Amino acid sequence: MSKNSVLKKKRDVAGNNIGGYELHMQNSTKTASGNRVIPINRSAEEALLTLKKENETPYVITNSRQNPV
Repeated sequence: MSKNSVLKKKRDVAGNNIGGYELHMQNSTKTASGNRVIPINRSAEEALLTLKKENETPYVITNSRQNPV
């Protein structure tokens, strides 16, 4: 996995909170310790790739609104 999705508070140009949240994609984790290697077997990898192909979004697992889980 090379991207993470995070919810960020919506702010104006001065940095003031204007209410609500927005989904933001980032290419790194918050800290270096957030990088992890999770070993999976070949059948699990194939299942995840199949799920990703069947979705109409770039995410592997989504909710009913096609948002990442």
